[in-house]
Amino acid sequence: LSGSFNPLHYGHRRMREAAAEILQADVQYEMTIQNAEKPPLDYLSLSARAKQFSTGELLLTSAPTFTEKARLLPGSTFVIGWDTAVRVLERRFYPDGQLESALEKIAECESSFLVAARRVNESLQTLSAIEIPTRFRDLFHEIPPELFEENISSTEMRDAWLRGEAEQ
Repeated sequence: LSGSFNPLHYGHRRMREAAAEILQADVQYEMTIQNAEKPPLDYLSLSARAKQFSTGELLLTSAPTFTEKARLLPGSTFVIGWDTAVRVLERRFYPDGQLESALEKIAECESSFLVAARRVNESLQTLSAIEIPTRFRDLFHEIPPELFEENISSTEMRDAWLRGEAEQ
C-alpha cells in the first residue's frame, strides 16, 4: 500500500485489511523518500512518519514512480486509492506520450494495481470512472466498495489539526 502517510490513519489500515482479504496475502505499506509530485522527505520527516508503523509493516524506497516501484518490487500488487489511480494514468506525468510504455514496463514486471473507491463531492468514484488504455485494463482491479469505502483524507486531517478542530 503506497502512500506518504502524513499521517497514517484508520482509512489506510482499513484499506490494507481489505486488500489483504482480496489478495489472500500480507500487505505492507510502502513509502518513498522521493515522491513524483512532492519534494524529497528530509530525515526528520521520514523518521517521524516511519515511527507510526510496527516493525516489518513499512518498506522505504527511493522509487518515485510506479514503474520504478515495479522494477524494485516485481510481482507486486500496488494498493492505491482512486485519486492515485487517476494520477497514475495522467498523461502530464509522461513526457512524449510515454504512458503506454510505463504501463508496459509495469506489466513486464508482473505488477498490477488494486484500487479503492473514493467519495468525491458525495459521488462514489470507482475504477469504472477512470479511462484506462484498453490493453492495460487487466493491470487494474478494484476493491469492491462493499469491502472498503472510507473517506478519510490525510490532507483534510492535517488542515483540521491546524485549525484546532481535531486532536493529533
